[in-house]
Order: sequence, then C-alpha cells, then structure tokens
Amino acid sequence: MNRAHTPSAHKSRRGGPEGASENAEAGDLVETVLGSHPFAGAPVLRASACEGLQHWRETGGFQVVAIPAHQEEDYIPAALDALAHAAKDASRPPLVVVVVNNSEDGTWPQSRKHLQRSGLPHLVLDIVLADGQAHVGFARRLAMDLAARIAPAGMILSTDADSQVDPGWLIAANTALNDAALACGTIRVDPRELAALPPTVLASGEAEAELEGALDRLWRRITGITARGFANKGSGANLVIRARDYHAVGGLPVTPVGEDRALHAAVERAGLAIRHAAELIVTTSCRTACRAPGGMADCLATRSVEADPPLDAELMPAATLLRRALVTRALLHGDARLQARLTPLLGLSEASWRALAAGPSPLAAARSSGATCLAARRLHMTEGWREARLARSWWDALGMGIDPVALLGQAGDGATPAAAACG
Repeated sequence: MNRAHTPSAHKSRRGGPEGASENAEAGDLVETVLGSHPFAGAPVLRASACEGLQHWRETGGFQVVAIPAHQEEDYIPAALDALAHAAKDASRPPLVVVVVNNSEDGTWPQSRKHLQRSGLPHLVLDIVLADGQAHVGFARRLAMDLAARIAPAGMILSTDADSQVDPGWLIAANTALNDAALACGTIRVDPRELAALPPTVLASGEAEAELEGALDRLWRRITGITARGFANKGSGANLVIRARDYHAVGGLPVTPVGEDRALHAAVERAGLAIRHAAELIVTTSCRTACRAPGGMADCLATRSVEADPPLDAELMPAATLLRRALVTRALLHGDARLQARLTPLLGLSEASWRALAAGPSPLAAARSSGATCLAARRLHMTEGWREARLARSWWDALGMGIDPVALLGQAGDGATPAAAACG
C-alpha cells in the first residue's frame, strides 16, 4: 500500500490507551484491506480518521454505512446530517465509512466536520486512485470491503454522498433482510432539483414509473413472486446486504459504472434471495454534471436534450415480460405441463429447457439465458407509454380469468417474434 506522508493519517480524538488502541486497530484494518484484492496496494492513502470504533463494537454495533465520495463538498454535509438524524431513532448508531477519493475540494474536511459534530462512530479515508481505478465502482468496493471487515457478522448499508436517507432508513434496514440476502430500496429524486430540469426529464421519469408499475403487477400476477419485482433494482444509493453474503458472492464487482446492478446480478446468480424494500427510502440529487458515463447524472443530461430519450435498460416490452414471467413460473414450480405448452409457442428446445433449469434460480435463468425469445430491447419514452397500456390490458384480462398462455398470440413486439427460435 502506498501511504502519503501526512500527519493526519489514522487520527482519533480519543486520548490515552483507548485512543492509541483504536488508532492502531484502524490503521491495521485499512492497511489490510488496501493491500488485498482487488486493490493490491495501488491506492495512495493521504489521510484517515477513525472515532468511536471500539465503543461501537463494545455496545453491539452491527450496521456499517458505506459511502464513496468524489468532489462532493456541496452534497455530503446534507447526506451525513440525514444519517445522523436517522440514527436518533435507531436502537444502536451505525458506523459510517466514507471513502473520499481523488478529491481536491472540501469533501474530506466536510466529512470529518459533520461526522464529528454528529457523534456518529466513523472511519474516513482520503485516498488517490490510479488511472483505471478512479471510478465509483472501485471506491464503493473499498468502502464496502472496509465495512465488511469492520462488522463481519453485521450488515452493510450502501448509499451515496449526494443522497439523503429517510429518518426511518436505519430501522427499515433491520427488517429488510429478514428473508433475503440483499435488499434494494426506493430511490426518490429531489423534487426541487427535478422541477428545474427540462420537461422531458420529468416526462420520461413518469413513463418509466408507469411502465415499471404495469410490468411489475403483470410479473407478480403470473409468477406468484411477491418479495421482488422483475427488474434489477440495484442502486448503490440504497442497498443493504449482510457481510457474510457480501463475501459469499465475491464482494462488489469492480466496474466503472453499474457496479450496484452487477452486485444484484451476482446475488441472483448465487441463488440468494433478493427483496425490493419499498420502505427503505433515499432521496438523491438530480444533478446533470456527469461523474460517471452511464450513471444517473449522464442519464439526466441525455433526457434534458433528447425529445424521445431512452428509458432504463431494465424495462422491456410487455411481450418480453410476459414470456419471461411464464418461463419463470414453469421453472419455479417445475410445471412440466406449462413447459410443454410453451415449447412450441416460444420455440424452446429440450436443451434450452435443461439449460434454463440448470441455472442458479428461475429468475436468473429467464434474465440471462441468452434465449432469443427472452431477450429484451431498449425502449424509448413514447414506447414506454404504449407498453404500459398493453401490460395493463393484459393484467385486466388475467383478472377476468384469461389464460396467460393465450396472451402469447398477442405478444409480438416488433423486434422479437413470439415464436422466435430459442435453441
């Protein structure tokens, strides 16, 4: 590990033996993580500050909040203050890990100031990531790896420096993992910032919400799955995972963008349960200054200038959702009769069904099988409204007792024929 020669490295406000012990433990912990895969000693540690770690452990602390922060002096004070407010109602305070990376503004001093003022136990790092590593995926991986090492029997809560958690966020996280390995919460956008953006931003968001709701109802009705919807809802601004499950899937995938959804996919591939927790709420900014290509700011910037912008890649035509839902239902319940009915309609071969059944879970199989008839295409805003209407009409038909398989005859979406070969 490269360590910058700075007098602030591993500082603690505690004096005497306890402060010295805490400093030593924090230093060893940071050095161990920075020297391990995938960091391999590459990050340069300019400074770190740790307070309250020992007391937090002694009093049964189990929640660790992980936050990456790059040039966030304008947003991180509100993010940390919101955490402090949420901690007032929690049975035990969380320990907050902030990884300040490649920042030349006031993110580091602001983080320390607001955490010290809040009294929350914390570990704050100021690091420099090398080219090729200087992205949010690498920084979040470091924050979550530190969190997992601090509380190996606890839970990791991931959020962002430009996001504010709801007052009940920490309490909701306690129960969000009752029947799941990963909980994905609700992301809201700052209404004041949203109102200042061009109308297409709001309109595309409304189209997404309408389509997602319609597809989700159709999915749950056909599959019988209630704990989660059809989409990969992973967002680093609002994730909760147990440390043991985080280790079981190999940690956060290190990608320049989409690391959160990559974690969701890894948990799904491992056959572990995922829950979409509506009660786990975070409000995030609507800035359009791009921090990561393909990230939220990039998306908002695109929607600000395009007349018919693309929707979230997790959304799909209603026909694709119908096919995925029926295949998932057949696999989930081992329904040989349904499989036999679907085979000629979808063009699925026996080998295709065997490959689907061999997957870690029916949900993962339907999503990533590579079968042509299950492949999704990217929708645009105007298509979103149309597909939402179609999904709602099918949901109404199911309510009137129509066999969902009978709907496949209406399921051509103009890109993937209903009877496309899936061999």
